[in-house]
Amino acid sequence: MSELISVIIPVYNAENYLRPCIESVLSQTYSNLEILLVDDGSTDNSGDICEIYAKKDNRIRVLHKQNGGPSSARNLGLDLASGDFVTFIDSDDVVSPRLLQQLLDILGSNKISMCSYQKFLNDPTSNMKSGKYQWEDAPTILRKMFQDNKYIVIWGKLYRRELFDTFRFYEGIIYEDEDALPQLIHAAGGIVTFDCPLYFYRVRPDSIMTSTFSEKRLDIIGVCQRRIDMLGQWGLDNLRRTAVKDYYIHLKKLEMQTAQLGLEKQHTIVLQLLENWKCYGVKLSLLEKLRLPK
Repeated sequence: MSELISVIIPVYNAENYLRPCIESVLSQTYSNLEILLVDDGSTDNSGDICEIYAKKDNRIRVLHKQNGGPSSARNLGLDLASGDFVTFIDSDDVVSPRLLQQLLDILGSNKISMCSYQKFLNDPTSNMKSGKYQWEDAPTILRKMFQDNKYIVIWGKLYRRELFDTFRFYEGIIYEDEDALPQLIHAAGGIVTFDCPLYFYRVRPDSIMTSTFSEKRLDIIGVCQRRIDMLGQWGLDNLRRTAVKDYYIHLKKLEMQTAQLGLEKQHTIVLQLLENWKCYGVKLSLLEKLRLPK
């Protein structure tokens, strides 16, 4: 019998996008799936839509919970998942019918495989091609993490279940993917990458990450600090210096945003963190300084 893949989909007020997402999962060429729809306290019809689909396909299981954010929903899915492999899909996105078969085929004896992704506004247009895949070790992927967003998103990847035996997502923050991926990449030793877009990311003006500034954007501070500490613990000193510089860039952006919006309390916090940043003993080159937000 083929190995079971657990598909975990956090759902929150996604009634306008949920059906295409679920349909794309049900259309997978790899059929031995356990689909966990985690209704994270939706106040629209999302929960009802989940139940309708569960009655149509016995591979679907619906979990209803109080609202706690994507990390909380994913963690509940992980607690109840029984698959040999795990993948995560956001409830407003869609995937290619061959996403899971392709990621499983290239995984081999490794622990994570990933594909490229493509953004879309209304209808995804697939630019299918015969992509190349390759194994890239953890230091290589962690370096690319600072250059390309596809390496710091939890979706578009297939994971061996064992990676989550002792790992759970940090709850209550909006940069949960950036917090989780370095740890998972390090534990896996690297990733098999596939340069074909099989995941389609919907661009929504009302999403958490594209909406106007909120205090939750300060969550990136803790994420950056933890990432710096982890890279140091792993003995990746060059990458740690890169993470320190990346932290400075985030702080400069927050300094500008909080000043423009007149958020005095938050602005004061950011200014103090910029002063404390000097303790890392890392200096920016002239070119890096010229690239800072102004």
